[in-house]
Amino acid sequence: MSKLITPSLVSAVRWCQEAPNSHINHDPLMPTWREKAPQDLRNMLARDYTEPPGPALLLGIKFEDAVYKECKAPTGKGTPLFQEFVAECVGGQFQRITKVVVEIDGVEYCCYGKIDAYFPTIIKDLKTTSKEHVDPEGYLKSFQHEMYCLNEHIDDFRYCIAVFDANQKIVDKVNVDWHCDDREALKAKAISIIRETIAYIKVSDELFELYNTKFSRY
Repeated sequence: MSKLITPSLVSAVRWCQEAPNSHINHDPLMPTWREKAPQDLRNMLARDYTEPPGPALLLGIKFEDAVYKECKAPTGKGTPLFQEFVAECVGGQFQRITKVVVEIDGVEYCCYGKIDAYFPTIIKDLKTTSKEHVDPEGYLKSFQHEMYCLNEHIDDFRYCIAVFDANQKIVDKVNVDWHCDDREALKAKAISIIRETIAYIKVSDELFELYNTKFSRY
């Protein structure tokens, strides 16, 4: 069976390497982000879902579900900003599974994900944030748009970002667009990213065992 690669796995490994040494919520009684990141990676590899989802994740799920529902059965309800997200996604194929197996260094890896809104010429992904200022570079560092576009042979990707205030009201919509100019270069970059991700996991016998026996049992 091929080994599993997802954008979330790549992000979790990167976060282990880049997480700041500051306390969560600036609370000295809480662990630092750097301390928490390896445990989060371990939980992901072990498919350990005992920790309940945080409010940010729950808000993202609620928002996506609302957009999908409105696209499928329009009511015209919701704020003008909400309807802008609906307009972005209407006519698309929702939660389309993308899956391609590639061989790297003699090992088969399944590059797997779920596309929020698939169109024949562009892939769109819904995101939520509570940050007042959206940093496009933060999204463009992700492996998600690169892997999805490679898998689907599509050159354009758009992150549709809903900015929420403390009352969970949408206050802004930000688009971050990406275009693939060189598919061969992108393929080479993706292979390098997968190698780096696996190399990091391999350093720990426990993590590599979990990767092979738990995470990759899809």
